[in-house]
Amino acid sequence: MLRRASLLFSRNRLLEPPALSTFGPAARGLHLTLRVNKNVSVLPEYPRPVVVFSASRLGPWRPVLPRPISRQHTLLIQVDRIAARSFHTTTPRRDVFFVAFPALKAQLLAVTRFTLVLLPFVWRYQIWRKYPRWSLALLQIPLFAICIIVALALDQSPRTQRWRLLMMSKGEEMEWARSRFTECLLEDGPYLLREGDPRVEQVRRVATRLFAAVEGELDGDHVVSSPMWPPRNEEPQLQQLQTPASGPWPSTQRIHVTPASFGKMQAQMLYPPSATAKSALMPFRLESSNPTKVIDDHTWKLYVVNLPKINAFALPTREIFVYAGLIDLLDDDTLLSGVLAHEIAHVTQRHAVENVGGTVFFDTLRGIAFALTVSFPFVTDGIGTILNMMNNYVADRAYSRKLESEADAVGLEFMAKAGFDPRYALDLWEVMAAVEEDAAAAGHAVSISESLPFLRTHPSSIQRQKDLEKIMPKAMEMYVKSPLRPRPGEKKTEPEVPKEEKPKEEASAISKESSTCCAYKMSSIELINPKAESVRRAAALQVNTNGAMGLANVVKGNLGPRGTIKMLVDGAGGIKMTKNPTAAMIARTAVAQDDQVGDGTTSVVLLVGELLKQADRYISEGVHPTVIAEGFDLAKKEALAFLETYKMESKLDRAQLISVAHTSLGTKLHPRLATQLAPDIVDAVLCIRPPPPPEGATGVAAIREPIDLHMVEIMKMQHRTDSDTQLVRGLVLDHGGRHPDMPKRVENAYILTLNVSLEYEKTEVNSGFFYSSAEQREKLVESERRFVDAKLKKIVELKNLVCDQAVGANEKPKGFVVINQKGIDPLSLDVLVKNGILGLRRAKRRNMERLQLIAGGIAQNSVDDLTPEVLGYAGLVYEHTLGEEKYTFVEDVKEPKGVTLLIKGPNAHTISQIQDALRDGLRAVKNALEDEHLVPGAGAFEVACAAHLSGPVKKAAKGRAKLGVQAFADALLIIPKTLAANGGFDVQDAIVAIQDEQSSGNIVGINLKTGEPFDPTVDGVWDNYRVKRQMLHSCSVIAVNLLSTDEILRAGRSSLKPEGGQ
Repeated sequence: MLRRASLLFSRNRLLEPPALSTFGPAARGLHLTLRVNKNVSVLPEYPRPVVVFSASRLGPWRPVLPRPISRQHTLLIQVDRIAARSFHTTTPRRDVFFVAFPALKAQLLAVTRFTLVLLPFVWRYQIWRKYPRWSLALLQIPLFAICIIVALALDQSPRTQRWRLLMMSKGEEMEWARSRFTECLLEDGPYLLREGDPRVEQVRRVATRLFAAVEGELDGDHVVSSPMWPPRNEEPQLQQLQTPASGPWPSTQRIHVTPASFGKMQAQMLYPPSATAKSALMPFRLESSNPTKVIDDHTWKLYVVNLPKINAFALPTREIFVYAGLIDLLDDDTLLSGVLAHEIAHVTQRHAVENVGGTVFFDTLRGIAFALTVSFPFVTDGIGTILNMMNNYVADRAYSRKLESEADAVGLEFMAKAGFDPRYALDLWEVMAAVEEDAAAAGHAVSISESLPFLRTHPSSIQRQKDLEKIMPKAMEMYVKSPLRPRPGEKKTEPEVPKEEKPKEEASAISKESSTCCAYKMSSIELINPKAESVRRAAALQVNTNGAMGLANVVKGNLGPRGTIKMLVDGAGGIKMTKNPTAAMIARTAVAQDDQVGDGTTSVVLLVGELLKQADRYISEGVHPTVIAEGFDLAKKEALAFLETYKMESKLDRAQLISVAHTSLGTKLHPRLATQLAPDIVDAVLCIRPPPPPEGATGVAAIREPIDLHMVEIMKMQHRTDSDTQLVRGLVLDHGGRHPDMPKRVENAYILTLNVSLEYEKTEVNSGFFYSSAEQREKLVESERRFVDAKLKKIVELKNLVCDQAVGANEKPKGFVVINQKGIDPLSLDVLVKNGILGLRRAKRRNMERLQLIAGGIAQNSVDDLTPEVLGYAGLVYEHTLGEEKYTFVEDVKEPKGVTLLIKGPNAHTISQIQDALRDGLRAVKNALEDEHLVPGAGAFEVACAAHLSGPVKKAAKGRAKLGVQAFADALLIIPKTLAANGGFDVQDAIVAIQDEQSSGNIVGINLKTGEPFDPTVDGVWDNYRVKRQMLHSCSVIAVNLLSTDEILRAGRSSLKPEGGQ
């Protein structure tokens, strides 16, 4: 029976013959049962499985020696399982193991070094010939010793199952870490931040959740197969640094985390657990399945260094150093968690020790090489150089990149278990990649070792992203199962601790706070973006009100002629001065107001903010927002109806239009410039206004065409002062003649508008011309020029036809101008110069369209059928040179349908301000002509409408909708109040005086010169009808929508989803 089972008994020990390890794959899962005679004394029966057999680390030939057995029992052999720590053959003793292992290691190292020193002295040719066996023995001793050291130091990572060399014990590792810790404090100690600093609190908040996940996980199936180290003692040097006045290091955060506070973390790992976790052949059996509970006291320390470095590192003694530059760069808890998790992974995986193994190995190889080549120095130096390079690029750099990638993967697992979205790790490395790109773009020197991938000590940020994307699905599964993950609407920054009885004062404060905030509930937005935030009910209304009022306070000073100017500075340091910054600060309401009517954006912002402010007064007293919204809707309808009766029909002559333009310009420019430019704006709009439809026309023909403001070209010249801005009844082109000999001034000019290429153009298909002599080349050049010269010939013939005719004694000579939308080559320009023609090339398309409306003529796409009827005419065409820029003026035209407003100013800010004012003034005049009605300005309409809503409309309203009507009426008064405040007058006195005057039935506004009531229609202060209508409509709609909002959802920073996610 013993032979059939291939097992031998010898002195109550069961041995495995070599044949047992040769079963191969066929024996996988094979179970051999052995029955033993009862007369043999055996030990009690073991639970299944008793012994796990596996191949030894030194090779598959070494038999595995299990514990002694006795009595009849069943021995189960599972060939397919692999277990570490099978080298030991007897019952492990922890005390003997910790004494024997360091002693054996020290003895082997001493023998190795002694033989390496002794070998060069006996390595001689004569001695080798005389004692060959002894020489070979001396050579084999260090090799055998290093093999034993490697075998003893070989360790399998319990998380990744990766075999590694750990050449340092825990005690040696802690000793090295304490010395490194002392060096760090001596260097960065003066820059440590104190407790209470926001950056220290942010790091502590993030790290606490990570520590909870790590410590809870270590209570699970993962173990660290390594000896324990002695408890940590404070260094005397550090005690000298800590003065009694300052106490301990201020930013040190001693965080004591116990697994009992958070429960065991049993979620699925990214890697399967190691076989050593349940092996019965471990060197020693701990009291708990988690050896780290004996190794340390679960204490981590955090140090925040106030230096601009973008760096963080961790020591094996669980000290983590984070630099303020990194915190300021990330400025997000989840991004910061990716960095801290990465550093914690370095500690848990003992990466600091792994780097030592390769160094020891190559040091041994260098010693052997020195011993073998001691008689040949040049060979010794060459081999040493090669080994040094291999140590640098193979052991240090390549292995360092591998450890960094492993720390990224393990850190991603820690993030998920701590409740941080692991997808933010991709954003983290995207930020770091951007930092590297910015540094390169800024001209910072980049070493060769950082530019070449195989020379780097860390993987590139892009490579790290790719590696993390591969394991992201498993990390997301752990993130969803994590008990530390915050729920929607919940700001869970620290783990929950066991509940304790709170003082009555604290409990009452908490209950009061919870009564004003909405309960945390599951929101559907979580399914779309787990990082979304939610604000509900009263909090949402308060957010809307504060936002609207804040924006209104910003732009309040802009309203009216006495308003101020806002200066916006962009990120590049550029300055833009504008009177209307609301288009960039508020959403679609102000933008739509500006796009539709071109004015009233400041009034819109003020009115929206005041409507919400008045509504908040009633809502704080218990009125439901729906009631206020109903009152706003009723007030809007009545206000629009009142506007129809309040508007005034006018004859709209030039004087009244100038008043309209002056009212618009006066709110954006100083009075002198507004008075000067108002007539120019009116004349520009009247020039481009289409003629009225003929009398008797019906249907569509009876409708007058709208005014196209695009026919007004606004040209800017940084020249002279703003008072030199003028209206040109013609066209100004921003380029001039391209030949120095062309005429600079042409009177009585015929203008030919072309869209013809007057230069050699390549063929659309690939073609080639080949020649074998200079004569053939000349013929090719002539044929190419002949094509362009034929076009020029026809242009010159037309010029001679219309200009060279005999003129009378009183007539001036006529000129000829060619304005081409395409190019004119130098040879063609020479032809035009010889014939006295002014030629302009590459004119803008919009200017070509305006030129036909201004000077007449028909644009030509070919020169085949040129006749005098296609020419335009201008009394004067001249060129103006300003520095390196040239401008061409086309003036003295007959009945122009397009004009140019030429803006001049000393700097770009003045020119931009005038341009915005001219645009609004043009729209104001255009709106007045198309509406054919005007509304009295200076706040007169708002005062009259407020009185109308507070009087008959409020009385006719039913129920509590009166409150909304009254709130709308009070909000309208914000316009005259702001005008009075910007004019420097007392707001209450001005409003009372205006309301008293209006109650008599008069049209009254506020005079910004005296602060007294006056009639705006007499002084020519007018507003556009459509501006007021758009303001009333958009403000009420936005206010009602904001009042009806009971929840605000804000998307998170990143909504990236893993591949295959829903």
